[in-house]
Amino acid sequence: CKLCEPPAPKAEGEKTTKEEEKKEKLQDQIDGETNFVSVLAIALIAMAEDVGAEMAHRNLEHILQFGNKAVRKAVPLAYALLHMSDPEVALLDTLGRLTHDSEQEVAHNAILALGLMGAGTNHARIASMLRALSGFYCKDSQSLFIVRCSQGLLHLGKGLMTLAPGRADRTLLSQVALSSLASFMFACSDMKDSILGTGHYLLYLLVPAMRPRFVVTLQQE
Repeated sequence: CKLCEPPAPKAEGEKTTKEEEKKEKLQDQIDGETNFVSVLAIALIAMAEDVGAEMAHRNLEHILQFGNKAVRKAVPLAYALLHMSDPEVALLDTLGRLTHDSEQEVAHNAILALGLMGAGTNHARIASMLRALSGFYCKDSQSLFIVRCSQGLLHLGKGLMTLAPGRADRTLLSQVALSSLASFMFACSDMKDSILGTGHYLLYLLVPAMRPRFVVTLQQE
């Protein structure tokens, strides 16, 4: 898998100038963003059917095991996209483990994925996990901010709202909701400089995806 391949080693005695180092750093950033989007694309393709979701789970597990930092931080969000507002009990243990990952960006995305997966469901197990995380990260203001955002998503509209882009048992798809979720997740590719930096307003990207969970009746007119 190209997403899991390590970078090619440099030749011995190779000297790089500052300009070359800057170009390499920029290229690594571009490659990282491309790989991040590629992982999200796996979830976007498979989210409409159960068989495809099972195959996507296997691919994401391999990426999580053998992938580099750029692709590993996209895996929690891909899980959330596959089960938006529909908690999968088998994945909660995986996301709970990732919330304590050594890479801070992976941990932040895993915390946010818990909130997205349980958005508007008031899921008791996710709520207890987030309460434990709020105590664990009480001295880390950035991580605590992500935990509070996830807690707000979990109790979205006191349990009367949802972020799921699928309608009528996933036979219909809201393009507006899906595009807003995809835009928000792309912003999470560099959370330190976006949501945790000066772009905290990017959380409002989730607003177009919100809709009521209850049945709305309309008159013929």
